[in-house]
Amino acid sequence: MVNIYPARDLTISRFEDVSTVVEGDACPRCDKGRLAMRKGIEVGQVFKLGEKYSKPMSLTFLNENNSESVMTMGCYGIGVGRTAAAAIEQNHDENGIIWPAAIAPYAVTLLCLDAANEETVMMSRKIHDALEQARHRRSS
Repeated sequence: MVNIYPARDLTISRFEDVSTVVEGDACPRCDKGRLAMRKGIEVGQVFKLGEKYSKPMSLTFLNENNSESVMTMGCYGIGVGRTAAAAIEQNHDENGIIWPAAIAPYAVTLLCLDAANEETVMMSRKIHDALEQARHRRSS
């Protein structure tokens, strides 16, 4: 239906979910587009707390009638654990995590896999020292 103004044209006694969108349904915002389904990851959340905490704490304000009203509260936040999990979910391969540079715990991880082999240890130290020098030159 088009050109319907609910307050003017309808008497609404209840709301019901009558359908679920699927890939390819008509776009609700335009005449030409089709809906595409994409995965999403919730990393932040918003909670409407209502008056659960403001009422017991007597958190009030003066409304437009200059009388006290209890505040409606809410909270929001970004979960650090959820953010890390989302980054891992989107940036990995068969060998494990590929950290995005912006949140990587280290720029370089150097492993000496054969500490019993003196040549391997010396090469690891040489690479380590070269990386440290480069880091100090870059930060100076």
